[in-house]
Amino acid sequence: LPSYKYLKVWGCLAKVAVPPPKKVTIGPKTVDCVFIGYAHNSSAYRFLVHKSDIPDIHVNTVMESRNASFFENIFPWDDKKCQKRTLEQRETS
Repeated sequence: LPSYKYLKVWGCLAKVAVPPPKKVTIGPKTVDCVFIGYAHNSSAYRFLVHKSDIPDIHVNTVMESRNASFFENIFPWDDKKCQKRTLEQRETS
C-alpha cells in the first residue's frame, strides 16, 4: 500500500526553512509560503512564496524544499476575509 503521509492540502500555509546559501545567523529561519504541489524530479514539495523578510527570496517566486512545516487549516488566499472587509467597508460608507 502507498503511504499517504506525504500528501498535503493544496493552497495551505507552509513555513519553509530558508535554504543554507541564503540563511543568515541573525534573522528569520523560515519563509511563509503556499503549498502548490510536488516537485517533478525529486521528492520535494513546491511552494509559492507568500511573505518573505529575506532580501534574496522574493514574493511570488516558486521554491522547492523538503524541509517545511504545514498548516493545513490555514489558507493565505482565503477570499472570505477579503469579502468580509469589503462588506464592512460598504456598510460604513
